[in-house]
Amino acid sequence: MLNMIRIEVSYVDGKICELSVEGHSNFAKLGKDIVCASVSSIVIGGANAISQPECYTFKEKDGYFLIHEIATTSESDYQTLKVMVIQLKTIAEAYPSNVTIIEKGN
Repeated sequence: MLNMIRIEVSYVDGKICELSVEGHSNFAKLGKDIVCASVSSIVIGGANAISQPECYTFKEKDGYFLIHEIATTSESDYQTLKVMVIQLKTIAEAYPSNVTIIEKGN
C-alpha cells in the first residue's frame, strides 16, 4: 500500500485514454481523511458521469481505481475525464505530500 495517493494519467493524441488512482493519502485516520474522500468523490463521481461506459473498462478495489478507454468515445466523455484531472490536480497542489500526479504520453 502506498503512503500517498499516486495518480497516473495517460494521453494519446492529446486525449486521456487511461486514469489510474492508487494508494491512500494518510492525511488523517481512516474515515476522517478529507484528502482520500475528495479524491474518491472526484473519481467515482466522474466515472458515474461517463455517458458511454461501454467504451471503457473500470477496475476498482480498496485503494485502487482504473478507467481505461477500449473504444473511441464521445467528446463529452473526454471532457468529463479532463475535468476530473483538473480537479485531481487541484487536490494535488493543495496536498503535495499526500497526492502526486504523473502524466504520460502526448
